[in-house]
Amino acid sequence: MYSILIVDDEKIVKLAIKSMINWADSGFQLLGTASDGSRALEICEKTRPDIIITDLKMPHMDGIELIKKLKDTNYDGEILVLSNYNDFELVREAMKYGAHDYILKVTVSSEEFMRVLYEIKEKLDSRRGKEAVPQISMKDIEFERYNCLYKLWFGPENEAAAQAGAVSGMFASGRNECIQVFVVRCGDRAALEKTGQKVGEIIKNIAGNIFNKSNWISALDFENNSALVAVNFPTDEVKISPQETAQRIKDITYMYFNLKIGVIYGAFARDAQSLINEAGRSKRACELMFYESISDVCTDNKSIPDDNEQYVKELALSSADRIFNEVAGGNVEGILKTLESIIKAGEETLLNPFRLKKIIKRVLRDAEKRLMNLGICNEEIFDEYNTDEDVIFTAESEEALKLVLKNIFETAVQSIKTRKTYRKEIHEALKYIEDNIYRKITVPEVARRVNLTDTYLCRVFKSDVGKSMIDYINELKLKKAYELLVSKNFLIKEAASAVGINDQFYFNRLFKKYFGITPKDIKHKN
Repeated sequence: MYSILIVDDEKIVKLAIKSMINWADSGFQLLGTASDGSRALEICEKTRPDIIITDLKMPHMDGIELIKKLKDTNYDGEILVLSNYNDFELVREAMKYGAHDYILKVTVSSEEFMRVLYEIKEKLDSRRGKEAVPQISMKDIEFERYNCLYKLWFGPENEAAAQAGAVSGMFASGRNECIQVFVVRCGDRAALEKTGQKVGEIIKNIAGNIFNKSNWISALDFENNSALVAVNFPTDEVKISPQETAQRIKDITYMYFNLKIGVIYGAFARDAQSLINEAGRSKRACELMFYESISDVCTDNKSIPDDNEQYVKELALSSADRIFNEVAGGNVEGILKTLESIIKAGEETLLNPFRLKKIIKRVLRDAEKRLMNLGICNEEIFDEYNTDEDVIFTAESEEALKLVLKNIFETAVQSIKTRKTYRKEIHEALKYIEDNIYRKITVPEVARRVNLTDTYLCRVFKSDVGKSMIDYINELKLKKAYELLVSKNFLIKEAASAVGINDQFYFNRLFKKYFGITPKDIKHKN
């Protein structure tokens, strides 16, 4: 076991260095810290650390002077120098007086730090006549932890118990420790891209300011803007609550990178199974970060999505007429306002975002079907696909979903506007037919409704819609009957009667003429 002394006048740097060193099972232990060369010399006289990690620029006694004095006392350990970009001449001088190597503060990573420390360890082993003990590289250790995080996050839930053996390797044998997992997400992708780093890399870079008492930290980046972070703590060093730690992650990320993030946190895990459970809860809770009010706050992983969609579904169905009228009238702002109220209801009830998206897609399909039945459009106008990707289901946030819907409705409304515009009376006639399609409808009845004579209404209806009113009514009734038959809940006679056609022979003849198959063919097919 080799002892390490850290010398730097900046507290934040000392904390960062401590967090970058893998103290667990690495053959290193922290002897202490000092704020300048004078204090470091006092410590060296009493304890003789094996390795000194020192800054070059410090008050009272700088790093160069410290190295010189250590050489005068025949110090037999090794020195690792911390430097900035503009310290090249000082670094050369330090190397001349016997420093082993140097590391740039601004670019150093935990992996690089451990690589250099293992080099120093081999050098000390050789000098002191110790038999070299094969070491697991830091890269291998980090890969194993990364692999465990990958299994925790992407592994099938029904295999969680089988993962316990592999995950148990994240706990050192015989040591009193615990692991905490956090899910960190940055909703502002543009701001994140400006940093040139992924979320997991950012958290690891500022780990010294947050997890200064930790044994190690590992991170798994996913979805380009999110990370699963695992931190191993000595149990007796856990002084603050998970919520306070999550808030520190949020505050320091904003302080250093000007990024607004959301953090999901859970309880401390003290064994493999509890770690699996906490990761599973965090994975479910992470789905709620879709919603704007949860995307940039600290949330306990006990808050998980609710699959009960009844309230939001009923609200959406009650809004169907309003959405249809707004689409038909080309009011994109009104459409979005109505859908935003549905999304808000999902947010307030913590509805599973996937179920919310399904409800919205159903609203689109229902509105689209009515628009086609009424002749306002003659084809599907709500295009939710970008190549083969469903842009509604793949929207990662509430904001992204609203933008997707805005694009869909703007395109649809423009498509409707470019079509031939029906006169006001025909729009009223089409709506009346749609609303009363499940009963017998006559031409005189519709004519009275729109204040036109029978003859004139039939003439302008065929001119605008392209078919006679009788043909249009029958086709719409047959489409509705077809849907009832496919549902398997209606007999042929019942389906015919449900759309206002009581003569089953007449119904069968119309059905065969329109669809090319008989109603019996539908029943047999299903």
